[in-house]
Amino acid sequence: MGKLDDTCARALWYPDWEGTNTGCVRDGNEPLYMTQNNVQYLFSTKADCCKEHYSWNLVDCIGSSSTSSGSKYYPDWLGDDTCKNDGAAPTYMAQNPTMWLHDTLSSCCTKNYGWKMSECMNGGNAPAPSPGSGLYYPDWTGANEGCLNDGNEPDYMAANPTQWMHSTLDSCCKKNYSYNLAGCQGNASAAVASSGTSTWYMSWSSNKCVQDCEGAAPCGGLANSWDLTYATQSQCCSERMWWDITACKAA
Repeated sequence: MGKLDDTCARALWYPDWEGTNTGCVRDGNEPLYMTQNNVQYLFSTKADCCKEHYSWNLVDCIGSSSTSSGSKYYPDWLGDDTCKNDGAAPTYMAQNPTMWLHDTLSSCCTKNYGWKMSECMNGGNAPAPSPGSGLYYPDWTGANEGCLNDGNEPDYMAANPTQWMHSTLDSCCKKNYSYNLAGCQGNASAAVASSGTSTWYMSWSSNKCVQDCEGAAPCGGLANSWDLTYATQSQCCSERMWWDITACKAA
């Protein structure tokens, strides 16, 4: 029973009186008075914590689903490719909450599933009609003439975005179609030649819906031919970033 040393504080268990009060957790968010009186409140094992503070409900305490991460969100690498807050984060995540645990679903998805943000925010399922990642990939299974960002990248590319996915058409073309760079980049020239339509489209680089025009905000530059456009910013945000409308409309 009791604390190991100050460096291990985030790996210690404490009674979750200010939360669900059904057991002990170790998310590093114990109240200050517990930290200052660690011998009484902080424990190296869950069993010790439960025996001391939940002896009247020992079975439920030890078997509580909030075993490690409380209500914090963590990336479910082995599950549905989304973030969860079921309290079942792996031990290595619970012991390093600054790195792995998040207060909101949005912040967890942004850090860990940025290439498939919509799917992560939708519980691991791809929403329709949004084109998924918004990143570019080599179209080897299609016309094989360039890169696309229509959200239909093969699963193996989506699962390894560092290798296959690109934030710009230029970087994708240079890596995968250097022998036909002009042809690969051809689609971009049509959009550049346009004067803009004043419709709205999702800019994943700024995480907001911007207007198809050049100049100061709300203009976000000219939309590409593959960008989905909307008559209003509200429509764009509702379709493309429904989980945080306020941030989507931010100036």
